[in-house]
Amino acid sequence: MKRLIPAIVLFILSLSIFLPGCTTMKEMFSRSSAPQQDVSPVPRYLDFYKILIPGELQKVDKETYIINERGRLVLSGRVESDSLAKFFISSMDSDRWTMLQEYKFHGSTKLFFRNANSVVTILISENPLGTKVEIWMVPLQPL
Repeated sequence: MKRLIPAIVLFILSLSIFLPGCTTMKEMFSRSSAPQQDVSPVPRYLDFYKILIPGELQKVDKETYIINERGRLVLSGRVESDSLAKFFISSMDSDRWTMLQEYKFHGSTKLFFRNANSVVTILISENPLGTKVEIWMVPLQPL
């Protein structure tokens, strides 16, 4: 009987140690097996209200200069340059811009668009740290 009491105490102590760990493990596995919802950022219009911007890109305030919807908008983010070019070609067409030209050179893509009042150039440059987008909008008529 004297040997049975330490065994029972040891058993109860081990249960009190391992049972909370089991519930934590169960919670961890139940969270990881639940389907992950992939929420992608929503495209939006920024300073140029006629140019749709992918939600993954963030405005770089220090390099942006815009007055009266004309100027330079700089964005950065982690997006593949080819998918960005396709996005801009598609969205600009939807917003009634006419594509004039597309150039690709050393990992950069330059797109040219025109509407009745303005010309827009979009330079997409990809580097190891991310992707940089420069959007220039200039009027067709002199200011």
